[in-house]
Amino acid sequence: MMRATDLRLSVFCALVGIVGCGSSLEETEIASSTEDSGSAADGSSSSQGSEDGGASTEDGSTDSGTFVAGEPLSAHAKEQWSWVDFPDSKCANGSPTGIGVNLTDKSKRAVVFLEGGGACWDELTCFTLKTAVYVESGYGKDQFTAETNSILGGSIFNRADVNNPYRDYNFVYLPYCTGDVHSGDASAVYGAHPQVEHHGLKNVQAFLKRIVPTFADADRVILAGQSAGGFGAMYHWWRVQEAFGKTRVDLVDDSGTMLSDPYLPAAREAAWRKAWNLDSGMPKDCTTCTALSGMFDYYATKFPNQRMALLSYQRDTTLSAFFGPISLDKFGEGLVSLLGTKLQHQNMRYYVAAGDGHVLSGSNTVQTKGVKLYAWLNQMATDDTTWANTTP
Repeated sequence: MMRATDLRLSVFCALVGIVGCGSSLEETEIASSTEDSGSAADGSSSSQGSEDGGASTEDGSTDSGTFVAGEPLSAHAKEQWSWVDFPDSKCANGSPTGIGVNLTDKSKRAVVFLEGGGACWDELTCFTLKTAVYVESGYGKDQFTAETNSILGGSIFNRADVNNPYRDYNFVYLPYCTGDVHSGDASAVYGAHPQVEHHGLKNVQAFLKRIVPTFADADRVILAGQSAGGFGAMYHWWRVQEAFGKTRVDLVDDSGTMLSDPYLPAAREAAWRKAWNLDSGMPKDCTTCTALSGMFDYYATKFPNQRMALLSYQRDTTLSAFFGPISLDKFGEGLVSLLGTKLQHQNMRYYVAAGDGHVLSGSNTVQTKGVKLYAWLNQMATDDTTWANTTP
């Protein structure tokens, strides 16, 4: 089944001269219910957030300050999806959103997953090509119910798959409706269209206030994301680890591949940073974050005892369009360069699938040279010392 975002990205790729866009998660059916987060919206907005490298939260504190937890999340039934409204969150159209929760008694571990779905940063991408999902419609319980009935049952959310390394984990699903890879802190007006709220940063901050106390006894948290969610997971890793304190947080970045210039051209990255005000949410102590790819170097020294995995196809059919566009061959060159320069650290590994495509973790059949992706992710989760880089 082709999701709306896949069709939009296909149109985008066709218009800019790049063929092929990525697929998403597989299909099944899951029930859903609703809980209210019990938080009040503050009603305020501004064109830019904090400029000090520690973005302000709703209560006026910063990420570098003391984390203030809220009430734990709850679910109507174990191992079924529940929707939790967050009145203090905001989609691009200004409407509130929430998160999906699927809890279990089988494990204290949790997967916190950031949804993908394109990105937009100007009138062309947000309103003409519509290259980001839910920017105009918003995302609430109805959208979540539709997704649980179509895509959330497959891949790493499939509890019936004995090969799924996370089948017994708790799941938290962060939807995507801000067009800013979950990381923006800005309001923008593009042309004659309604104001766009790139509110991803503050949404994540609001969600964490309730996610963290829900898993106060966890011994491990997996922060994961696909595509735009992969970028967001990479961007927020330090923030999530800071919020969880002594609980170890590992990162699985599926196709949120932060290439270096010229493969992700400096001008394109600068346009994103300006439109979304990305610098407001960067860690204050990151001296290499003048380029997004510098986050790899930062995390190498920041989290030597955690693990990070980068998943990618050799030639990413979706990112090649968003990065300029650039050709598929140039993306492949950029990936080789990135792996050889930024992912040679002891706490990082990469898994590359042969050929062209976008996102790997939506299928339990992916393998490279006989190494199945799910088995590889299980090595990561179990601290297997034989966990190794895998390429075609």
